[in-house]
Amino acid sequence: MQNTPIKITARQHKELLEIAKALTGHYRIEKIICFAALHCFHSSDTCFTEPDCDSSDQYYLLVMTKENTRIEHQMQDFIGKLFPGTTVLAHGLETIMSLVYQYDRFFLNVCLNGELVFTSDGFTMVQFSEHYPQPGLLRKNINYEVQGRRSIYRQGHA
Repeated sequence: MQNTPIKITARQHKELLEIAKALTGHYRIEKIICFAALHCFHSSDTCFTEPDCDSSDQYYLLVMTKENTRIEHQMQDFIGKLFPGTTVLAHGLETIMSLVYQYDRFFLNVCLNGELVFTSDGFTMVQFSEHYPQPGLLRKNINYEVQGRRSIYRQGHA
């Protein structure tokens, strides 16, 4: 299974910016990445009731804070009251970067393929074209490191 970058609509992007504004006004946040945006549509049409349509959005966010103190439950309670259907996973920036450097699949995938919603420094994600897929570049880098270690091992045991 190949991981693909998340795609959100303009309306979802606007709502995510509102969520980010609420979070950054209340907490010290470095980055917010949306790693899932689900749009649910429900329609019912029966001979007993009037036709009815309903839709809702659910967002899953990785929030990187300046502190390493876990405030996930407080943050979830806060944002859940303002934006029902939003799930927050909050960790310190150092913790997440450490996991990314250890090639943790979840955090690596979120950082490579999630939609960057907010950064404290104003940096925005670069959209890679089809010619330069991020996972391919990462795989090449990992393969290069593994091959380099093999050649060093062979040289030492030759």
